[in-house]
Amino acid sequence: MLSIWPTIILGVALVLVGLAGILVLRSEEQDASSFLEQMTLSALSQRWVRPKSFTRIEGVKHISELAHLWRNEQVIAEGIEKFELVHPRSRSFASQLRTWSFFNQAPGQRAVCLEILRLLDREGQCPSVVDVQGDVEAAWEQNTYRILAKTTLLDHSLNVAEQVVKLLSDHQAWHVIPDTMVAALGHDLGKLKSARGSLYALGEHPLAAGAIISGIPGFKELSRKEDILRAIKMHHKMPEGLLGKTLKKADQQARQQEQQEGQHGGRRCRAVGARGSHHLRYLMPEVTLRLNTSAPLTYVADGTWFSLHGPVSLLLGPDETLVGGIDDVTGPSRNR
Repeated sequence: MLSIWPTIILGVALVLVGLAGILVLRSEEQDASSFLEQMTLSALSQRWVRPKSFTRIEGVKHISELAHLWRNEQVIAEGIEKFELVHPRSRSFASQLRTWSFFNQAPGQRAVCLEILRLLDREGQCPSVVDVQGDVEAAWEQNTYRILAKTTLLDHSLNVAEQVVKLLSDHQAWHVIPDTMVAALGHDLGKLKSARGSLYALGEHPLAAGAIISGIPGFKELSRKEDILRAIKMHHKMPEGLLGKTLKKADQQARQQEQQEGQHGGRRCRAVGARGSHHLRYLMPEVTLRLNTSAPLTYVADGTWFSLHGPVSLLLGPDETLVGGIDDVTGPSRNR
């Protein structure tokens, strides 16, 4: 009888140890879960880069445990808004990126665009042209090169991006805009002073741009990343597909615009057509104005003559949404 007691005591001890182990594991899971809930995307990226620094969540995690970190687009946008953009045009364009409806289903492309914009805002005050033997731009006529050199890389990249929106909107190809926008903002990153290495010296600024954009956080997760890189690589040659051809045409039209502005001493403001509403936004050095109008937007933006068969309303003011229709707001003043 006495020989049974050691066995019973051992069994009880094992049960208690097992219960204690379960309690510890549950406590650790709760701690890890709590830690995950508070982890930002930037912290999560460091988890992959330096896993040893996050020993509390070591091990395999199911994707469902992390999905909430990027599923909430508003949280991502709020984090991006904290970027300190210095130049007024950069801030205005960032605001536009957050409101354009064609990015609603493309938060990844929007995030990459904002990262590129942040880089351009920080380093894009260099000339937008290169003078390296072997580069296609070095073959331009000297006066053309001198005029275009007045346009900064930041401004040129935004000019191309605006042309992309116009071209694809005219063809109602809004679904292509997010990926083409990434290519437009990043197509000349190889001209940044910090990127002037061997590829730049060989006259291959498009290839240098591709290398830089491949390192932008979130770019490698884009489904059309290869198409974007191909479009950037070929934007001075013979591109393929709607994305590549649009980028090349937008780049050419932006250069024509910049050359005209340079020949006439530059314009004090730039009109950017806003689709989906009756207004144009005018980007100026220190402020953005909005023109609400019942006139045809394309004619107003391009400065084209058109026949007037009735009254039209034009209201120029702060870049704010107009409450009510343009005719409802201006009607009382017009009838006085």
